Amino acid sequence: LVVSQRSWPHTSVSQLCLELNEPTVPLVQSWAGQHGDWECVTSAERQPDGGREILGFLWNRAAGVELLPLPAPPDCAGMIPSNGTGASCRVPLLVRQFKVGAFAFTAVNVHNSVNEMRQCGRPSPPVDVTGGTVELPATCTPTTEPVLRVAGGWPVLVLGGLGAQAASALGGLPSVLPPEAFTDIGKEKPGGSRAADGVWVSSSVKERHTGGSAVVRAGLSSAWIPDGWAWGGFVSDHCPVWAEFFTD
Repeated sequence: LVVSQRSWPHTSVSQLCLELNEPTVPLVQSWAGQHGDWECVTSAERQPDGGREILGFLWNRAAGVELLPLPAPPDCAGMIPSNGTGASCRVPLLVRQFKVGAFAFTAVNVHNSVNEMRQCGRPSPPVDVTGGTVELPATCTPTTEPVLRVAGGWPVLVLGGLGAQAASALGGLPSVLPPEAFTDIGKEKPGGSRAADGVWVSSSVKERHTGGSAVVRAGLSSAWIPDGWAWGGFVSDHCPVWAEFFTD
């Protein structure tokens, strides 16, 4: 099961899925073994906060991952965080139920772009609200209860980026990554400086964790990616993270 974020255009996730199933890139074609049978699902083209970022899930049916045919919660059923002053904002979610072997769970894809832009020194855009706009609060701190509510009582995995400050707010959901695991990357700090992304799980999922998890830093730059006026940039300032769980 793969989680994608900050995708654009809307077809980019399905294009990635097609490349996995029918590879045209020589490096992907050279992968050994079976490439799998991949499917995908994405969030709405326009998010409830006015943004156009696409959230997505990709899963390999050949590996036994199954999307359950259950009514999906609305993508806009996001956490309603508070910045401590009574102001609040809505963080878009993509929520789906999956089954792998005997393990059925709710997967929550979340990307708190508000905190990310604040931490990077960029002003967050105003949000369209019934014909007007409203500035988002300085920080958006998710809480555990709304996440469990959209999970519908199922074992839950929260996957994605919450922002370095907000990550600690999911205290009721332990992370499978150590707190010192930085998840960003850049030319000046290739080892990272922020623990902004991760995998947070409910207690029943935590029991299934094999102990395996890591931040991926290799292979994220290319001579074909611009880096300002130079080349050799990174595909993203976020590193992929992975975690492994028992399914039977």
